[in-house]
Amino acid sequence: MKDKPPTQKETEEMMKEMQKQLDGMSPEDKKMLDSMGIKIPTAAGGNNMANFAFANANKVAQDELVPQKDAARIASIPKTPLTKATLPAYLQNIDQQIVKKLSSTTVQKAASVYQWIKTDYKTSTATGNSAVGAWVFGKQAIALYVMSKACMDNPDDDDNLNNFSAILTMTGGEQLALPILHHLNKLYPGNSTILNNIAHAWFGLGEMDKASRYIDSTLTLCPGHPQANLIRARLEMSKGNKQMAITAVKHSIKNSYTDYKEKQLDGLGYKLKSDDIDWNRPPLNDALGLSKFKWPAYPKNVDESKILKPEWEIFREACEIKIKELTEKRAQLESHWAEQMQRRSMELLQGKQISLLPELAPIAIKKFEDRIKPIYATTNFVFSEDFQPVIDAQKKVMALEEKEGEALKIFHKKYLDKIGEGKENPFGAACTDENAIRNEFLNEANTNTEQRNRIYLNYAAQQINDILHYRLYTQFPDEFELSLVTAQLAWLTTVTRQDVRFREPSEYCKYTEHKKDTTNQHLQDFESVNCQYKSELNLLFGTINVECSRMTAKLDLGSVKIGLTTKQGNRDDETFMDQFQNCSVEAGLKKGIGYGSGPLRVEAKAGISGYIEIDRNGIKDAGVKIGADIKVATNVIKNQQGTETTKTFDASGKEVKWDAGTGPFKDPSVTLLGTETKISILTGFDGAKTTGKGLLSGL
Repeated sequence: MKDKPPTQKETEEMMKEMQKQLDGMSPEDKKMLDSMGIKIPTAAGGNNMANFAFANANKVAQDELVPQKDAARIASIPKTPLTKATLPAYLQNIDQQIVKKLSSTTVQKAASVYQWIKTDYKTSTATGNSAVGAWVFGKQAIALYVMSKACMDNPDDDDNLNNFSAILTMTGGEQLALPILHHLNKLYPGNSTILNNIAHAWFGLGEMDKASRYIDSTLTLCPGHPQANLIRARLEMSKGNKQMAITAVKHSIKNSYTDYKEKQLDGLGYKLKSDDIDWNRPPLNDALGLSKFKWPAYPKNVDESKILKPEWEIFREACEIKIKELTEKRAQLESHWAEQMQRRSMELLQGKQISLLPELAPIAIKKFEDRIKPIYATTNFVFSEDFQPVIDAQKKVMALEEKEGEALKIFHKKYLDKIGEGKENPFGAACTDENAIRNEFLNEANTNTEQRNRIYLNYAAQQINDILHYRLYTQFPDEFELSLVTAQLAWLTTVTRQDVRFREPSEYCKYTEHKKDTTNQHLQDFESVNCQYKSELNLLFGTINVECSRMTAKLDLGSVKIGLTTKQGNRDDETFMDQFQNCSVEAGLKKGIGYGSGPLRVEAKAGISGYIEIDRNGIKDAGVKIGADIKVATNVIKNQQGTETTKTFDASGKEVKWDAGTGPFKDPSVTLLGTETKISILTGFDGAKTTGKGLLSGL
């Protein structure tokens, strides 16, 4: 018989008992568990009660998955739709309630930010974007206050109205957001961002029938919507439709991955696969320029052997010199990497960072794990599993040497009585016969070995390329630099140890000495491998920079000093500590093409846009999306240093003014400026929040 799921009361009692145990743990123990990937379910953390319930949905009551219907707040929603004429008064009323709800200290600090933005940038767009920046950086109270002011300054700014509604919903004011959202929906019907935000507002109020209808509309327009799919999953699980819930979460991850979403799939019994993640980064093409490396040919006869042997000696000597140089460099890099690792470990223990991996490494690891064998990603670029054909070729050479030896015995026996003082001495015939034996050996041995080595070296070059691509997105820069040198050492060691055989011409040969000059080619230089996938989103409140594996979110309030850091226990600590909620942010240039009217939509395919993905633990991903109309690398030009770069043009042939990247990437380096950027917040559901709770609870 199947066990009955525990009641809500029983679940709460179990969670209380668990919390007692967790409260007794030291901060160091908690951080150690977190670094090991063991998340602690608490009321304030990213893996809280509601999320824990979702991940173990087969063990808890179904009503844990969706909010309960809040009849009082639903009844408070105005029955008369907003118009352009009545909107300003409605916004002013909300603003007054917000100001009353926040503490005087909070209002004072938020007002400082608002005045700074208005003074320095002077547009409602800039004010609204700075509020989005505050939200992205987890400063909910500032975001709420500043966005309210931005909407009052310009009630016609539809982007700000949408984002204000999203912030209202995610701080417990769903009933306040809905009139604005329905007003926008009349202006811009069929806008997936607005429809998603309406769905979340009704969902937060516990009105599941209406929420479901708007979710359906959203997903019809954008099947992979990152946020609508998450509440679709909760609705399906509340009905017991586990497989449909899995499908919904997978669709959300396809658009943007976070570990929060993966944990939900884990709880549903599904193991995330690489193909489930649509996180594409430009591939490395011929990392380090290994395809350009040349070495002397393999001699196929004694004449070639006489010429090529000194060339191989010169090549190997150059390799050994470079290997010595790189070995010394690797020792220095290992020392530096060890220091940085120790520093990062200390910061982890001190709570200054949450992982020993770069910020975007978890996404890359999940995406590439099926293509990169674990042993390849951790060894020093030694591919022993695929070296067997080379070993077999070497064994064949040994057999050919035995064959050559037997042939030479017969040769010497044949000419034993013919060469010597007073004998016929057929030197020409002896020269020809002995060279024929040696030529046969060289041709068979070196042809076979060269073919096997070429296959293996091509394979090794591709594996080195793939591993460096993997490590570019999973390692810190100091560690990646060490990987580059290790790869160079492995490559040079491999190419210099090619098993090439040589044979001198027969001593009986009578020939005119002819010494061909050796080519004495210089050893090729390795090409540099630098990250050219870069993006910067300037939200005025701060900037988010992405460089391959690193994502740096930097709070920057210019000259404004508002004392965001407060002492533990102060009431404002609740307001100004980082408070993150599940949501997505889309950003594009206002003058971009293909976005249509109204707030930015996830499914917009044209132009260049930025994106941010946030969950309960903060910013989890950010980067650049390129529409199909953008033709990357239409023209390739060279700068004064001879480095290839690209110009980029839109579908009309007009040049797009942004750096297209250099080196092997040919991928955009985009900067989106806060005052010129169109930004839309896609509301998400905060599993930790009981409906109606948050900064605006009680309104």
